[in-house]
Amino acid sequence: MKTGQHKSYYKNFLMMLTGNTISQVIPFIIAPVISRIFSPEEFAIQANFLAIVGLIGIISAGRYELAVVLPKEDRKAKAIMLLSLIVIPIVSLLSFLLFIFRDVISNFYHDTELPKYMIFVGPAVFFTGLYSLLFNWNVRFRKFNIVSISRIIQSLSGNLLYVAFGYLAWGVKGLIIGWFLGQILSTILLIIPSIKLWNKDIPINKTEIKEMAYLHKDFPMINSFHAFTDIFATQFFIFWLITNEYGMLALGLFSMMNRYLRAPIQLVTGAVSQIYYKEASECANNQTSSIPVVKKTIKICLIFALPFILIITIWGPELFSWYLGEQWREAGEYARIMAPALLVNFIFSPISTTPLIFNKQKLAFILSILGYVLSLAALMIISYLGYSFHIALWGYSICLTLHSIFVGGWYIYLAKK
Repeated sequence: MKTGQHKSYYKNFLMMLTGNTISQVIPFIIAPVISRIFSPEEFAIQANFLAIVGLIGIISAGRYELAVVLPKEDRKAKAIMLLSLIVIPIVSLLSFLLFIFRDVISNFYHDTELPKYMIFVGPAVFFTGLYSLLFNWNVRFRKFNIVSISRIIQSLSGNLLYVAFGYLAWGVKGLIIGWFLGQILSTILLIIPSIKLWNKDIPINKTEIKEMAYLHKDFPMINSFHAFTDIFATQFFIFWLITNEYGMLALGLFSMMNRYLRAPIQLVTGAVSQIYYKEASECANNQTSSIPVVKKTIKICLIFALPFILIITIWGPELFSWYLGEQWREAGEYARIMAPALLVNFIFSPISTTPLIFNKQKLAFILSILGYVLSLAALMIISYLGYSFHIALWGYSICLTLHSIFVGGWYIYLAKK
């Protein structure tokens, strides 16, 4: 990388990191309040709701939103943008079917509370997809300050609403509506700058939209299934399995651990991954090596990852009980068990878009499926044999760690090649 590119990379990284830091610090500051207002069981219901929304929301634009960053020409990017804006409302409307089949969902989860909120899934999917599209549209034009502010607004509004609705004794409804309103506000914030970036002098016709749909067909046909299985395995299925095998209390503790342990990881990886995707894509377009970008990305993640994971491994239970309340101590035990898997994820997550850049989505999808099958199979088998959740979680963590190391090595191999 040239000197100018070095400066640009670190400047953009610091800008994204600042926004992500503030957006992640906010829930940490408010966490001691909401963890004492809401019970683990209430957080468990919200976790299942968000898993359902995430499962559909991740594919609500057909994953075409990721392709917005790739083309050199603004005309092509604009055509992809319009294509995404057609797909999102269609998927969102189909999501309303969940409200019709809410009795099936009640039986599936053995829960009568969750189905009450299925009416919110369609609108939540719409704003989730629209936010992701507008986010990537602004990243294309390097408007990192705007996307950083949007993350802050999303975090601040959502968490303040948790507190307000909590004191109004809204329970689970407060958690779900608070999150939903935070999504809406952050999306609205991105609409105005996105319109300003829209070049009216570049008219787009249906033929160009169809051409972009075909050219980037791997995004809906392959990457969407990849993203879908990611959410299915890491949230939807595992949350359902824990709910049915170990109860709502175990899921509430696990989801809280997942939420606050992954927040610092997303703080760094969220900032780095967007920049890596943009810089590595430019290297590929210019037919230059992306290895320098890979090295810098991994180096940054290691600097942050090692101290964080070490602290969690040594003092996890004590930190959770002191900060969130004694009822959350067990979540700290879960954090200690998941530490190895989280460390590897911390390091390799930002470069996980490498297969997109080098058109290796099919193999990436196969490797992803293999990892999920192995890790979830370990969790299922151990739980069905009647062992405690601690032992089942150890099996899940070990399989996840080994698989992530293998896949991370493959990312580096692709970049070298």
